[in-house]
Amino acid sequence: MKHYYRLLFLLLFPLLALAQPAHGKKVVGYYAQWSIYARDFNIPKIDGSKLTHLNYSFYGTSYDPAHPENTKLQCLDTYADFEHMEGGIPWDAPVKGNFYDLKKLKEKYPHLKVLISVGGWTKGQDLSPIAASPVARAALAADMANFITTYPFIDGFDIDWEYPLSGGTDGTEVINGAPIPPQKYSPDDNKNLVYLLKAMRQAMPNKLVTIAAGNNVRKVAQQYLGPNNITQYGMTEDISTYCDYITYFGYDFGGNWYDKTCYNAPLYASGNTNDPLYGAAQSESLDELTNQYLNVVGFPANKLIMGLPFYGKKFDHVANNGTNPNLPGLFVAAPRDIVPGCTNPQNPIGTWDGPAACERSGSIEICDLVGNPVTNSHAYLDPNTMLVTPAAASAGWVRYFDNTTKVPYLYNSTLKQFISYEDKQSMDLKVQYIKSRNLAGGMVWELSQDTRGSVPNSLLTQVDTSFGSIVPGTVSISGSVKNGAALVSDVTVDLRNASNVILQTVVSTGGNFTFSNLTSGQNYILTASKATYNFTPVTLTNVTANQTGVVINGTQPTYTVSGTVLNGTTPVSGVTVSAVSGSTTLTAVSNASGVYSITGLTAGLNFTVTAAKTGFSYTPASTVYNAIDSNKTLNFAQGAPIVNYTVSGTVVNNTTPVSGVTVTAVFTGGSYAAVTNASGAYSLSLPSGGNYTVTASLTGQTFTPASTVYSNLNANKTLNFTQDASGSTNKISGTVKNGTNPVAGAKVELVLPWTDSTHNWKSVIATTDAQGKYSFDNAVVAGYTTVTSLKLNTWENGEVVYLPSNLGNFPVPANPTVYNFNTSSTAKTALAAAVNLISGTVKNGSAPVANAKVEIVLPWTDNTHNWKSVLATTDAQGNYTFDNSVVAGYTQILSLKLNSWQNGEVAYFPNNLANFAVPATPQVYNFNTNTVTPPQVTITAPSAATVAIAPGTAIQLKATASVDASLTISSVVFNINGQNITAALSGTEYVANWTPAAADFNKNYTLKATVTASSGATAENTKAFSLQCSGTTCPNSLPGITWNTPSNTTIYQNSFQVVPISVTAVDSDGSVSGVTITINGGTFNMTAGTNNTYTYNFTPSAYQDYPVAIKATDNKAAVTTLNNTIKIAQVGTNRFIPLPSKIILGYAHSWENTSAPFLYFSQMVGSKFNVVDYSFVETVNRDGYTPVLTTNDTRYLTNGVFNKQLLKNDIKSLRDSGVPVIVSIGGQNGHVVLDNVTQKNIFVNGLKAIIDEYQFDGVDIDFEGGSMNFSAGGLRDISYAGISAYPRLKNVVDAFKELKAYYGPGFLLTAAPETQYVQGGYSTYTDTFGSFLPIIQNLRNELDLLAVQLYNTGGENALDGQYYGSAKRANMVTALTDMIIKGYNIGTTGMHFDGLPASKVLIALPACPSAAGSGYITPAEGVSAMHYLRTGTTFSGRTYTMQPGGPYPSLRGLMTWSVNWDASSCGNSSELSKAYAAYFASQSAAKTLAVQDISVQNNATIAYFKNNALSVTNDNEEIAQVDVFNILGQNLVSHRNVQNNKEVLLHDHSFSSKQLFLVVVTDKSGNKKSFKVMNFLN
Repeated sequence: MKHYYRLLFLLLFPLLALAQPAHGKKVVGYYAQWSIYARDFNIPKIDGSKLTHLNYSFYGTSYDPAHPENTKLQCLDTYADFEHMEGGIPWDAPVKGNFYDLKKLKEKYPHLKVLISVGGWTKGQDLSPIAASPVARAALAADMANFITTYPFIDGFDIDWEYPLSGGTDGTEVINGAPIPPQKYSPDDNKNLVYLLKAMRQAMPNKLVTIAAGNNVRKVAQQYLGPNNITQYGMTEDISTYCDYITYFGYDFGGNWYDKTCYNAPLYASGNTNDPLYGAAQSESLDELTNQYLNVVGFPANKLIMGLPFYGKKFDHVANNGTNPNLPGLFVAAPRDIVPGCTNPQNPIGTWDGPAACERSGSIEICDLVGNPVTNSHAYLDPNTMLVTPAAASAGWVRYFDNTTKVPYLYNSTLKQFISYEDKQSMDLKVQYIKSRNLAGGMVWELSQDTRGSVPNSLLTQVDTSFGSIVPGTVSISGSVKNGAALVSDVTVDLRNASNVILQTVVSTGGNFTFSNLTSGQNYILTASKATYNFTPVTLTNVTANQTGVVINGTQPTYTVSGTVLNGTTPVSGVTVSAVSGSTTLTAVSNASGVYSITGLTAGLNFTVTAAKTGFSYTPASTVYNAIDSNKTLNFAQGAPIVNYTVSGTVVNNTTPVSGVTVTAVFTGGSYAAVTNASGAYSLSLPSGGNYTVTASLTGQTFTPASTVYSNLNANKTLNFTQDASGSTNKISGTVKNGTNPVAGAKVELVLPWTDSTHNWKSVIATTDAQGKYSFDNAVVAGYTTVTSLKLNTWENGEVVYLPSNLGNFPVPANPTVYNFNTSSTAKTALAAAVNLISGTVKNGSAPVANAKVEIVLPWTDNTHNWKSVLATTDAQGNYTFDNSVVAGYTQILSLKLNSWQNGEVAYFPNNLANFAVPATPQVYNFNTNTVTPPQVTITAPSAATVAIAPGTAIQLKATASVDASLTISSVVFNINGQNITAALSGTEYVANWTPAAADFNKNYTLKATVTASSGATAENTKAFSLQCSGTTCPNSLPGITWNTPSNTTIYQNSFQVVPISVTAVDSDGSVSGVTITINGGTFNMTAGTNNTYTYNFTPSAYQDYPVAIKATDNKAAVTTLNNTIKIAQVGTNRFIPLPSKIILGYAHSWENTSAPFLYFSQMVGSKFNVVDYSFVETVNRDGYTPVLTTNDTRYLTNGVFNKQLLKNDIKSLRDSGVPVIVSIGGQNGHVVLDNVTQKNIFVNGLKAIIDEYQFDGVDIDFEGGSMNFSAGGLRDISYAGISAYPRLKNVVDAFKELKAYYGPGFLLTAAPETQYVQGGYSTYTDTFGSFLPIIQNLRNELDLLAVQLYNTGGENALDGQYYGSAKRANMVTALTDMIIKGYNIGTTGMHFDGLPASKVLIALPACPSAAGSGYITPAEGVSAMHYLRTGTTFSGRTYTMQPGGPYPSLRGLMTWSVNWDASSCGNSSELSKAYAAYFASQSAAKTLAVQDISVQNNATIAYFKNNALSVTNDNEEIAQVDVFNILGQNLVSHRNVQNNKEVLLHDHSFSSKQLFLVVVTDKSGNKKSFKVMNFLN
């Protein structure tokens, strides 16, 4: 075999630009809300790669002069904004309509800023009075801030006020049959606009605030205030003070209203006295307007954005050809039509005008002129050349270009018609003008007007192209920003003139910059800025030539992390402490004193600091310093030694030991490895309890078993490997064939890229032998990582074509890999699949489909891996493949599919492979016009409903599985008891084993089997069975209790009546000896009935919650307790908002804190918090008994004075959204001590006054410090009688009992004590330790919620006798929460705390690390702990086990300190509340409604409300079941129609309120149909 080497020069190609404008100018595009209708231009059609900002237009305002505080944004089209589902919007998407599409557009183009434009021509009439009212503009700004909180993908607001002082609608126009109100004015409009923008900036300090300014050249200096004209109006602030940028209308200068032909958007003045826009001193043109804004108003050029129209104006009845033969028809009379019944003369018919006689616009859009589908066609231009089409020319149409005004027009002298418009030529000239004036960019009205179809976005593309071109007669400056020799990334570079005014700004991701189109001969200053850096400015004088290689130098400080490592109090030496940031790792080792110090941590970088020493763990496990900005002290505590087990064995080839084999054990978070010695032996030492996958590897070899999984490693293991037979050891080899015949002497070329100075570009030829085989020696590819090309060139192989034609840009394989070539393409898919990770075929049944377009969509991953969509086209055999470079750097695939609109409206299946991981090895994904058979899996064992085995015996799990013939089975996984077990194929079944633990017996299980196809599609099958213990070694099983009635534990009664309570109690291995119920202060025996039922008739005596504790005792004295709560509610409502079923409660600050900024209650509307506590009520001068509400007075001012009504309105705004607002008494600075009855009465009456005045829904007891010392350390009787001897204790209990009794059961009473005062009583009881337990015990009926603060406190001993502090994180949460529900003995006092129902208990955690001194755990850890408490599902690292009686499905939710910290930067954009809301939503979805199962089968089902009853009928099929859900997804009614008729009438108390319900109807055939039904109570 001969090798021929040919060295070539390497051409360097530029990197592909990111999907965003590369020219550095702003391009603002307006999108009209109504574009979804006749225009059929939905938001996904917007090309965001050519825009920097998108203004969604329009929103209006709601304004009542009598109540300016209620001023809000107003949606003008709810269907367009939030309801339509065009383009495949999911029906259950939380936001639909255009806002769904805006969110997706932002995800596709992360650089794109999306703003809401407020006002417009017809909806800005109230902006004048709003801007004139301090209250109204503040309310509007606050509503804008709240709007952004609700829709965080919105980046700001744009004010389109048409116009201040004068202009705008006059009251005579009609749209959709309704007159448009006239514009309102105030003499101070210009000043009030500044005040409105100021209010917006204050409410949204980090969001974009912009305006669209007008086009009246002669009036803009009065309408808009800038730096040059503010003094004459007595102002010190102007529009540019608060706006990020200012767009101005570059259109509507001339129009039909002049009854004379003229231009819509002349760049320069015509100078013609016949021009309606002419003025002797000042004419109307873009140049004149720009001069006004720059020179008279004084707006900075770098904030000014010029308007660009994608439309023009049509004129009919042109009187004559005019006086200029070169520009015929220009500036001559063109009267509008006088139409009977219309107030105004009517314009010619425009592009989208409807049939209404009085509503003609005369507006002609470029999409219309190039022949795209419109309402009224004016197709006169070729879409490619934008010249007049032959057909239009023959009809008399001629294009003219006015070289004075720099705009074109169309004129037909026969038809007497004239059209002013814009094309690519005029658009280029306008953009060049923008650049020559150093303006910030261009603004487009409007995106849907641009060309469509085969030549889309012509004008927008021209704008993008023109911004990137060079202006003649200018110079450029380019260079880099460096820290030493290293480029500084993500740096902002400003170009300034000699007066230090910023001319241009570049945000450079890589550190390089270029400024173009600069005036020659000027002095320039270059400055750079980036957090934590200091840069030296560069001054360039008299720049007359292009400047390159300019370097701006910067420096960056470094910091130190230091501390000690201790084992208790003993220093620990030899511990390696590492600080990692990206690829940078800095380390230090602790000395004999346990001291370490890591130096050189670069400012601004994120560092993760950990401690490590073989055999030990350390707390904290890791600490992250984000954007480090100072020296840090971090101390570590050494934990107990880690127990390791070994996995060891040998590797042999037949009987010969194999050395040098790497055996790797992979686990979540890393791996361990060992290499076999000369005897083939290896040994791995692995920490116990881990889940490991063990494999053996050696270059060019494979081994059996391929992999072995050890779950929860708890013993030494022996694992031996056998080496498989191997082929070629070369990494690249294969065969060349003609069909099935080997081809000898074929030349295969391998091309390798330039890699470094010793590994240059090279081409190597391998020649096949007589068997058609070729191979490249490994020395050829040594030192290279990528293969540029592997192919057979036709000119070297007798002009024969071999397939694949070129295997390009793939990694040099780590192991021997075969690449085959053939003259036939039948093997192409397999060949491509051998290299590329994603490939497949597209077929119509069995016939291949050529030229089909397969789209892959990849998500934004980092700054160099943005969102992108790539198309692959199938060859003649239907094969497609994506080069590996397409997915390089990505981990996830958003979508792999064939779009019907790109494939002749043909649907292919699967219709979308969505959200799957980029495969690690080549995978085939096939598509077909025939529906792909979904995967199927069926559990075959265990087959019995009850399985009885002895302890230690394994249960064999079996399932059969199948997938479509075009796919393969990737895996079959069983899930049981929270454990995933991967099955192996044995014959025709997939088999796995599960060995139950002792605690797993005598329970019911649902076994789930999941099959995953190679396409990523999955299917599940479940089987329920009961696991019983058999034999003599079985442990005693606890009795089981099931709640029967009442099924709804909220009972509405007009008078107190008997409530029958029924449970079922069984004992699987014995008998139940008795069942008791504890309710309303007494314990009673329940009456035994048939079928293991036990009953008790309870008669309530008050409208309140009654905690119920039912205990079943078996024949071996084992006890099980079932806790529940029965709520007795009066029919009707009161003023208090009830608690939701699952709670996310947050405290709201009433003070300023820069780290956790103040939030108005109105800003919390729509957040994930569904209960909010106002913090705090304190006592006057800390007297302990006179309540006073703390208020943030500066936030609620009227004329500089605190206005409590504003605070009341603010609280009301949150309550109006259905969120209870509770006032909290105490806190860190609150002090409450009630020594006598007089003080108690003052306290109660004071709280009543606050509650009534501010309309709070309840009170929260948040006593801390001295407030928790009730001087009751000698208490030995926890009952109400017992506490009577302790006045401080009794007065607190009495105070809150009186409040609850006074306001009734709807009044909410909650408490948030610290652990010392609750769980601390388990170990000892003193004046403080456990001091709150008597209060909980005696208020257990009145309390609605208890949230013990698991932060800012020490740990406590739990029920298992172990100590749980904050270092134990999720285990502390589970252990200390379990205590509250289970109850416990109080120290050695002989007293017992009975515990509370889980439905009254919240876990209480800080929102982020800075919110508390200790106790923070990540949301993921907190959710894991809550999920364990609610379901029993274990979590990684769990050491605490719930006591008998758990899990607690009714555990109520989360309390956090605080709403403000959650919304702060520390809270990472409300990470905590969003995580728990998502968790509760997932649990509700799992228990209520499976949306994907709903499909509309027919139109014969009807659901509606009739007299507060829900009527459901089906004309064709009998109704099997009706389920009713509220808008939160909670199941309200689940009715099985046992009568099997076609009509069902349902009654439920929830139907008595006006709300929206989701009704799901299942017919007898299993078909489902869903309805949204509103009960209007009429």
